[in-house]
Amino acid sequence: MKVMKGKDSRVLTECVTCYACEEYCTRGNHPFYLISEKREEKGMFTAPRPITTQWKNMTSMQGKYLVGNLKDTALSCCYLPELGQLGTGEIFKDVASAQVFGAEFMCPAVHSHFARMSVIKERLPMVIENYRKLGVKEVICMHDECYGTLTSIASAYGIEVLFDDPGLRRIAERAAEEQTGARGLMTVCERVFRNIKFELPSTPVKRFVVTRELVDDPAGELRKIVSDPAR
Repeated sequence: MKVMKGKDSRVLTECVTCYACEEYCTRGNHPFYLISEKREEKGMFTAPRPITTQWKNMTSMQGKYLVGNLKDTALSCCYLPELGQLGTGEIFKDVASAQVFGAEFMCPAVHSHFARMSVIKERLPMVIENYRKLGVKEVICMHDECYGTLTSIASAYGIEVLFDDPGLRRIAERAAEEQTGARGLMTVCERVFRNIKFELPSTPVKRFVVTRELVDDPAGELRKIVSDPAR
C-alpha cells in the first residue's frame, strides 16, 4: 500500500527484480511494474547510471535489423542472434527462415530490471508497430521476455479487455470443437487475440468487449474497434 500511495517502502530498496510478485499477484495489479516505476521516479536505479544509460543506448533503434523470409509468421530472435540456432528441427521447419532480429523487434523488458519503465513505454509501441508493418499474423518468441512483454506488459499499460456472456460461451463452443481438452481453449484464445494484442497498444483504444462476433471474426471486429475507439 505504501508503494501505491507514493510513500517510501523497504520494497523499493530490497526488490531484486525477480518478477515473482508479478507472477503471484492474483488481482492483476502488476506490482512489479509499479515498483519499477516508483524506483525510476525516485532515481533508485538497480545499477550505476552509466550502465543503465549504456543499455538504453545500446538497444536503441538504429535501422540495423535483419528480416528473413516472412509469410504469415515471424520467428523473433529479439536482440540475441544465437537464439536463431534454436529455431531448428521438425517443430520449426515451416518458420526457420522467418527470423527477425534487431533492436526494432527487441522486447524492451530488460529495462524493467534497471527500473527504467519509461524506456519500455516509449519503445514497446514502436516494436509492435514494426511487427504490424511486416504484415505477419503470428509472432513466435524464442525469448521468454519477448513473450511476456507482448502478453503482459503491453496489456498492463492501458488496454482493458471485457467479456460478455455470449462471447464467453462462444469461446467455450469453439474450444470444444478443437477436441483437445484445455489445450483447445488456449488455441482458440490465441487465434482470437493474436492480432489484437499486437495492434491495439499503438492505437487510442483503451477497452473492448469480447463478443460472439469478435470470436467468430477477429479481423473484421478488430477493424471496427480501431475505427471507432469509443464504441
